[in-house]
Amino acid sequence: MRRPPLASRYALTAAACMVTHNLVMIAGDAAGIVMPVAVLLSFCLCVLLGFFLHSRYTFAVAGDARSLLRYTVAMAANVPLTIVLLWLFLVSLHLPMAAASPAATLVLLVVNFFASRWAILGGRRQGRPA
Repeated sequence: MRRPPLASRYALTAAACMVTHNLVMIAGDAAGIVMPVAVLLSFCLCVLLGFFLHSRYTFAVAGDARSLLRYTVAMAANVPLTIVLLWLFLVSLHLPMAAASPAATLVLLVVNFFASRWAILGGRRQGRPA
């Protein structure tokens, strides 16, 4: 059976991470968790989920400790960017978290593709069996 194109595989993995992130952010807001703590909680969950799915499914490589470290560092750039974007949407534009979190997530989507690809593949070619 032929594998779906890279863009489709990335979109499915990104969607799983986006849903996880937004659920954590919205539930955290509803539970009264301060936004930076919710961002960090989401970061931890999404790094593990994203690395596993991107390694095995999106890029079809065996993930190792080095690529996990690169992926964690690459995704760590999302933490301050997410906080700034959420502040912009929540404070400046007065959007509710249910709108602000998905908006911030969409802004980071393209950046995350390139960061994920660099982190997981490193110098390897895509498509090496996992």
